[in-house]
Amino acid sequence: MGPSRYQRSASGRQSSDETGATIATIAPTIHNLLLHPSVLSALLKHLSFREFLPLLSFNKALKKSIQDQKEIKELVLERYLGVTVGYERWSVGRMGRRQEPIRLSLRDLNSYMRGESISLQNMRSIGQEYVSALASKAQPSSRHAKAAVPSNLKDAVRLIASSCRAYTRIVARLRAQAEAIAAYGMSPFSLSSDTTDPGSERISGRCEKAPTSLYTAGCAALLKVFVPSPEGWWLSDATVVDCRKQLERADVLGLLQVGDIVWDVAAGERRNDGRMIWDGKYWLDLDYAHSRMGEIPPSVDSLAFPLSFWDHSLIRSDDPVYYFDLSPFVVEIASNIERVESSSLTETPEGDPYFVSDWSYRTRFRIRPGMRVGSMTASSDLAGQRQQPAVVNSDWVGSVVIETESTNEGLADLQARCGNSVILAPAGHILREKDGSGWRLSNDGVVKRSPFKLLRKKSRPGNIWLQCILGKETPP
Repeated sequence: MGPSRYQRSASGRQSSDETGATIATIAPTIHNLLLHPSVLSALLKHLSFREFLPLLSFNKALKKSIQDQKEIKELVLERYLGVTVGYERWSVGRMGRRQEPIRLSLRDLNSYMRGESISLQNMRSIGQEYVSALASKAQPSSRHAKAAVPSNLKDAVRLIASSCRAYTRIVARLRAQAEAIAAYGMSPFSLSSDTTDPGSERISGRCEKAPTSLYTAGCAALLKVFVPSPEGWWLSDATVVDCRKQLERADVLGLLQVGDIVWDVAAGERRNDGRMIWDGKYWLDLDYAHSRMGEIPPSVDSLAFPLSFWDHSLIRSDDPVYYFDLSPFVVEIASNIERVESSSLTETPEGDPYFVSDWSYRTRFRIRPGMRVGSMTASSDLAGQRQQPAVVNSDWVGSVVIETESTNEGLADLQARCGNSVILAPAGHILREKDGSGWRLSNDGVVKRSPFKLLRKKSRPGNIWLQCILGKETPP
């Protein structure tokens, strides 16, 4: 006769007990083996992050040991953030004796990787669904008024917010890393280890690019938060406060720099929706007066930053808008103004080429190295932040050409930008005082920044072309 049901059950329990005993016996061995740097390093080369996650959940003690032992944790971070975003461990040989301002954890890595698997469109959809659920709950007349927001929707919002905070922490860490390496006299992202991309390249405006576009050295940082708002793409005061709370939870408030862009990804990715700029004290909305995409507001002096400073954190037009104060250059502007004719080659509808002549007022002035820039010493209420530079950036040094349309309105607009300290004459001459004692300068000139388009096709290093934006122009 075969074994009875009891005997089979007993033998099954015995087999299960033996398997459990075997696992309990080998678990400490695997634990200790994985905590050996050379063994873990060799293993990680063959594991994707998705394959590494089950290893972390093998037991809590292993996960805690990897997190607590700095060398082991850095191996993991370099493996999964080194090639993709240019992360490297903080070392005296590369960063000097600067203290590491922000330390990433395995939780940051996990949250960031989770966020990379969610598209921006899905994030926006989840945010809209969450806002709709809150609105339905708040309506007394609704039959769904007493229904709570679904727990799975709450979890989705919480996880996306966590992923955005992890993204922001990694960006802040990468910038601190690049600045420390540059201050120590070495090139950011030119690492000797095999965890980096040797093909990193230098781009215009002296912004040096990491292996991905997560952060670009020398340019504004793009910080992400996730705050679903009933106002949609336009962030209300309450939403801005919530965005600040998210940055505070990410522990990056003390690492903000003037010109940084924060993006509430719940607003979507159309144009520059949901993006604000940090001026050292406040988060400011972008300027939509002359562009539907949103441009740098006039309270931020663009002369203090490289030409490409916001090209990686904002969606910009071909001819971006900048605001400038012309008061330091009015004498040069008045002495160099002239009416010029230019021609361009175009085609008829039939394809025949012909030249079109156009007249414009054109003037120029020079920006010299070391010139102080407007109100560039805005203090910050957050300790540890770097203040806005007080001198003009080297990208702007050289000749600046200003052109406007050859009409009375165009000349009057340029005159208003220069104020009353000089008079722009159509013939290109400046009216002098009767006694010939010099320029007729006064203190009643208009001192404020006015909008210009930067003409990229005409501009060259050391020769910047600006075009006046007249008041009658509407955003394209």
